[in-house]
Amino acid sequence: MKPGVWNQIHVAVEGERIREWLNRMHPLPLRGSMPKRSPLDREQEMGTEVTIGPFHKKLVKDVFQEHLSDEDAMLLFWLLHSCEITVVPGVLHETSHAVAEATTQREAAEVVASIYGFAKDGDYRADRYHWYNVWNGDWGSYGHGENLSEAETIRLDCLKRRLESHRWVCGIREED
Repeated sequence: MKPGVWNQIHVAVEGERIREWLNRMHPLPLRGSMPKRSPLDREQEMGTEVTIGPFHKKLVKDVFQEHLSDEDAMLLFWLLHSCEITVVPGVLHETSHAVAEATTQREAAEVVASIYGFAKDGDYRADRYHWYNVWNGDWGSYGHGENLSEAETIRLDCLKRRLESHRWVCGIREED
């Protein structure tokens, strides 16, 4: 680690979570800039087993290799945040069950941002804070997600079918 550089310490913990701790020895980045990503977050070759932490990110980056429109990105955010994904046995090796639960708002924002690369490359959509702020602001969070227009429902279904076509996915359903 170098002084003056954003650093995070990632610690894998037993169970379904990967926890992050900030190295407070170094200054925080300017608002709107993206911290350096750890090796866990970087594009990795997809094997047959993944941990539940990076599962959603790897799945989404594999399925959506092109950038989505902002509207579709928010629908994907809603899908990740409101639905659980049943996966093929053996894919999630940290857990005995084959269901990846819906993400938190923060996780959904990070997964959507991962489609766009790194914020340092100049694309504001690569910043997870952008998607988190859009979700809680202009998009209207749960009020919007629970009252999608007919056109949005059709687009959401298309995004869902694309995710369901991935070799890891058995099905996607709304979380109870």
